[in-house]
Amino acid sequence: MGDPIGIGNKLDLHGVLCDFAHMATNIELNEVLLTKAMRLGGMKTKKDAVNEALAEYVQRREQLKITELFGEVEFEESFNYKEQRKLQ
Repeated sequence: MGDPIGIGNKLDLHGVLCDFAHMATNIELNEVLLTKAMRLGGMKTKKDAVNEALAEYVQRREQLKITELFGEVEFEESFNYKEQRKLQ
């Protein structure tokens, strides 16, 4: 007989909201650093400053992962990339 009290629909809506909506998060931030970041980055809101800082943090950590590959990739000294381009 389906879902007589509508619980299924509410659960489906919950899934959609959790996946796509952004909910407010309360955290205690260092106001001096936040103000400095906003000034240096030209941000007008705390949200913009925090989002920018998070994006830069993730980018930097991903770059650091790449540096772990240094010395791991085989490099052929005699490889001539200019000649390889001519073949394509």
